[in-house]
Amino acid sequence: DQFTRLLAVDYDFSQGMNLRASYSGRLHFLAAIQYHPLGKVAVGLAIIVALGLGTMVDTGPGAGLVRHQLGGTFYVLAWIYLALSVRPDWRPLRVGLVVFGLTCAIEFGQLWQPSGLESVRGHWVGQVLLGSTFDGRDFLGYGLGLAIALGLESSRRSEDQPKDR
Repeated sequence: DQFTRLLAVDYDFSQGMNLRASYSGRLHFLAAIQYHPLGKVAVGLAIIVALGLGTMVDTGPGAGLVRHQLGGTFYVLAWIYLALSVRPDWRPLRVGLVVFGLTCAIEFGQLWQPSGLESVRGHWVGQVLLGSTFDGRDFLGYGLGLAIALGLESSRRSEDQPKDR
């Protein structure tokens, strides 16, 4: 009966994604995300960005610590995973060090306040991407983000390696 049909998504790694009607009711899309090499990275990136944006609106106890240091951690994680999702063949250590270096440069750039740059920082997107006020403690968050990304990538890549039996 047409009303009981559920849409399922099958993922064929050689052909891409197909949509088909299924009576089984199983959603194969989640399995595709789990087993596709970039699926876990994409889901992780979405979670990291959501958490990072959440730190910007925190007003509870320790909001400054959460907003700045933890926000910097998620900022670094997001950029690393964005780069790795675009180019999964890149080495995580190299990507992580480049992202860490760039975020540190952006932090030092906050000491420079020309009027054109300040007008960009005056907008929400500019503030999210470039920050507004130098805080040396932010480097701790950037380092933590780098360490977490390298640990996660080491674990994920060792899981993806075939096991010798």
